[in-house]
Amino acid sequence: MLRIVIMCGGGFSSSHLAARTSKELIQLNMDNEVQIDYYEHGTNKTKFADYDIVMCCPHLKMVIPTLIQETGLAERVPFYIIPPKMYGMISAKELVADAYEVVRRFKEQPLNPFSFPDEPNPLRITRHLAYVHTHK
Repeated sequence: MLRIVIMCGGGFSSSHLAARTSKELIQLNMDNEVQIDYYEHGTNKTKFADYDIVMCCPHLKMVIPTLIQETGLAERVPFYIIPPKMYGMISAKELVADAYEVVRRFKEQPLNPFSFPDEPNPLRITRHLAYVHTHK
């Protein structure tokens, strides 16, 4: 099972995204394959070790390096900033596709925060679909 945690500043948007995508996962019959939870930025950092990936809301870009350092998970769990347009138009199918690809590539090259080769600045990414669906 792929375990995803979505993190935002206060837990408001991430809780909405987690609830919405979890419902969509049930409709897609993927709820036995993927678990999506949420935490706010101030959550106990030890909880992140229970996940395969930490997907961060775009507005946390500046605090991600500190967060990675605080968790001690820099080489074990990828931290990925969800592209802004994707975050706004969230689709469970696209979010999960990005999560699988990030986890796969992170195992090959554990760099945090994770970014795809041609997307070094997550705030400038204009795609709303998963990386694998836009860069074939």
